[in-house]
Formats: sequence, structure tokens, C-alpha cells
Amino acid sequence: TRGLDPRPLFLFINLLEPHWRHLPPLADRHATLPPGVGWLAATQISSQYYGPLMMAGKTVPGPLDETLRGLYAGAVRHQDRVLGELLAQLGNALDPEHTLLVVTADHGENLGDSGRYDHVFALNDALVHVPLLVRFPGRLAKGRVEGLVSLVDVPVTIADAVGGLGLRQDEGRSLLAGEGATRNVVLAESDPYFGHLEPMAVQRGVRHDVGAFARTLRMAFDGRHRWVSAE
Repeated sequence: TRGLDPRPLFLFINLLEPHWRHLPPLADRHATLPPGVGWLAATQISSQYYGPLMMAGKTVPGPLDETLRGLYAGAVRHQDRVLGELLAQLGNALDPEHTLLVVTADHGENLGDSGRYDHVFALNDALVHVPLLVRFPGRLAKGRVEGLVSLVDVPVTIADAVGGLGLRQDEGRSLLAGEGATRNVVLAESDPYFGHLEPMAVQRGVRHDVGAFARTLRMAFDGRHRWVSAE
């Protein structure tokens, strides 16, 4: 740090804004909603249990997909602004030249993609192709790494930067290796648990319809082809 405290600092910040129910601040809703959709109507649409209903073949009133995409874009817009403010504050408190910064996401969101909603029941790009930005001056060159990497590489990257953690590296690769960290194939898995969607589906009487999607999914992706198994 830039103060007198020489101890290392590990900071994990979970920003949850682009997440159901997708209700960004009013100004961001106005900026991203499609023409003709007011913020009140959009809020009502977002607050409905659209995921289970649509997957069960029911009808949700209103321009659902366009509205959800607008709300999601507004949520991302808001979080991008907050993240910028946060990084500016950290830049004032920490030495950027000796700070490893990782920005990523655990999943994306289906907003009508392939007939899916929410962030379960699929392993498509909308869910698993997430942002991953790493900054570590002196150890990682600027630029885009062309190739496949995985989120399992993040803990190994932190261990590599810090040193002495004794973290097993059976699966992950340090992203500080740049192009050397890329893979021929990446793996992903989704379990059948559907959490908050289950009580929604029970309330709306479509639990059986939604339960048909609740299967364990496993995927292998080589950058071009995707192999998915369902159990």
C-alpha cells in the first residue's frame, strides 16, 4: 500500500448488479430501454417470473426479450460506472505497479438466447463466455491473449503472483504466462439445482415443466466446436 502499512492486501469485491431482477438505477433504465417501453412497464416485466413461465411455454405480456436486454444493458452500464469509481479509489490507495488486478464474472445471462432465460439449464456462450481482464505490470504484457483460458486459472494466477501459497496446480494455469496459459479445450459443468427458480415454478404451477430442464450438463469447447452431454 502507499501508506505506512507494509502488509500485503487481498481484496475480493463481488458486484452483483447485472443480475435478476435486473433493476438498474432509473437513469440507466432510461438510457438503455427500447423505444416505447417505459421504466415502470419494464420494472413490472422484470419482476415477473419470466424464466419458468417462458420455459414452460407460457406467455409473458409485453416485449419481453427487448425489455430484458435493455434492463440488462442498463445494469451493466451502472456497474461499469461503479467499477470505474472503485478502481480510481484503489489507485489512490495502492501502488498500481505492485497490484495484481483481476476482473471477471462467474456467469453470464440468457435473455431469450436459444429459448432460455436466467443463468441455469444451459452451457451456451451467453452463460460461459465471460469477461476476464488481468493487469499486473512487469509480469504480464499489454494486449489481448488469443486463445482459450478458464476461470480455474484465476486462483493459480494469484498464487503465482504472491508466491509461497503452496496451491495445487492440477487444473489451473497461471495467466501470467500470457499465451502460454491458453488451452486447446476448456470444460464447463452445470448441476441440476435451479435454486430460486424452483419456488417460482411451484408458485406458478409449472414445476414439472421447468424440472424437465434440470439435468447435469457437461461441456467441452475447443474454440470452434462444442460437445455437451446431459444426464
